[in-house]
Amino acid sequence: MITLLALAEAASNAVQSGGIERFAEPNGYEPSGFSNFMEIVSKPDNIPIVALLFIVVYFATLALKMGRDNDRLSAKGEKDKIYDRMNRWVWGENETGGEGGGS
Repeated sequence: MITLLALAEAASNAVQSGGIERFAEPNGYEPSGFSNFMEIVSKPDNIPIVALLFIVVYFATLALKMGRDNDRLSAKGEKDKIYDRMNRWVWGENETGGEGGGS
């Protein structure tokens, strides 16, 4: 019980004195915000989360771009080309119906 009272008193003293002091290295070096951020991001448990953020941004951008292109085709009155474009994207077919490739 005494330790809880001592902790509460120390916390109230820290609040009254203007806040908790910032931690610094013994030589006086204080790490920047970016170095703290990189330390957290580069931990092995957080790497998949960071990769997931990039993947979500990529596919969200791709979906918005394809939606904009489909809206432009609809505005031109070429709604039948939307399905053809989706088939090309999914199955790799070119406009003539064959596999992609060139000549």
